[in-house]
Amino acid sequence: MSTETNRADESRAFVTRSGRVRANPPVSGSLYWRLEVLDENGKRIAQTTGGRTRASAMSKARELDRRQTASTEAGKNASTGHELLQHFLDPARPHPTRGGRHKPWARNTIKGYERIAACYLGPLLSASLSDWSKDLAKRCYAKCPTNNEVIKTRRLLSSMITTGVRDDFLRAEQKGIYDVTVPLIASARPQRSNPVAQHGESAELITPDEVPTNEAVHRLARALYALPARRLRRLRPDIAALWELLANLAAYAGLRESELFALAAPDVLAAAGGLPTVRVRWQMQDGKLERPKGGKQRLAVVTRLTPSGYPLYDALINRADEALQEQRDGTNPNALMFPAPRGGYWNASNFLDRRFDVAAEIAGWTALEWSTPKMERRVSGARKAELDGDGKVVMVVRRDWKHTFHSLRHRYASTAIDEWNWTPGELLANGGWMDDAFVRNRYYGASNVVHATAAEKQRRGLSAGGARAAA
Repeated sequence: MSTETNRADESRAFVTRSGRVRANPPVSGSLYWRLEVLDENGKRIAQTTGGRTRASAMSKARELDRRQTASTEAGKNASTGHELLQHFLDPARPHPTRGGRHKPWARNTIKGYERIAACYLGPLLSASLSDWSKDLAKRCYAKCPTNNEVIKTRRLLSSMITTGVRDDFLRAEQKGIYDVTVPLIASARPQRSNPVAQHGESAELITPDEVPTNEAVHRLARALYALPARRLRRLRPDIAALWELLANLAAYAGLRESELFALAAPDVLAAAGGLPTVRVRWQMQDGKLERPKGGKQRLAVVTRLTPSGYPLYDALINRADEALQEQRDGTNPNALMFPAPRGGYWNASNFLDRRFDVAAEIAGWTALEWSTPKMERRVSGARKAELDGDGKVVMVVRRDWKHTFHSLRHRYASTAIDEWNWTPGELLANGGWMDDAFVRNRYYGASNVVHATAAEKQRRGLSAGGARAAA
């Protein structure tokens, strides 16, 4: 009888004193105890194994219970959200999937996180970590003036909470407090007429209004030509022509901006047919050279004349010769086709801010504007600013464009289909998309010419049918 009682005790489930951890004996076919972490309502939110014996399960349950109610070394002295934010942004904190090493934050990333935290996370940062709840998270989202800012705040808060739970700043049941909703703000930020689904390079069809016209591309190229470039003019007086070439090469050779900034003179090859061929081997991404998107190198044939009459053939060959001469002179060490002001590689965001934004305004491209808070004293890239009584910037009007710089690549695909009569395979080989099915789904049928041609065929078919009926 005593032995049977002891066996019954050994196989009996138990709950820790705090009620946060429950240990269940091995089920049929298993050798291990199962530990369950419970929320305040007794619902399981996490589980793990607890060893083969009840003693082992009790020991692990007590340790797990301690971790749910107190902090480990990482967060034992933390009390408010400010300390969790500091820990989250600390580049020295260990990373769980990179062998303990954490990739340092980019400076702009840290500035963006600090701006969001200062603007919207006040209710959480000033509160005790033990009091973090969905109500506080909802108050943070309610402070966001636009739907876009709600999304950014939710992402930051999700990452902070994941780090906080993993490093024992927060309890396990607090991991889902960021997942609350607030009412959408109607027209808080203008949307493009046909926004592309956010799934990478989605196969959603590109419609004609998402493609800039040949005239719009011509105006942008001439606006880039007109931009001042004093530092570059010390190297070459006619440096402005370089930007005109860049816009036309993007619109009629299909190179992405990152590929344009990595393009060097040796990559411009004279083909047997008289047309130059561009060898796309690299892209400049996040300050370093990488293989092109998808790891796909390619050769791209370049047209002699663009639809607006720009001599792309001659301009490209001449620029390659100039870049090689600049390399010999020491002003362009890498013989880059489009060097930055000091002769190195352009950063895409720098180019878009300093060149494309200004040129798009000069060219009369359609702008979209929205208001957003701004904490820094310098209002970079903003059209207007709202000041408080002390003269500090509290809101700025930001600007986006209906057609982005990347939309020049859509112009390239549409031109290849409508004017050059390329097949999907030819467009794929020259443009470097993922596969011919993607090119068919995304671009074929997107142009007005394709629709007009189909309508004309249908009209002729109906007329022929009527003539046959009359006969």
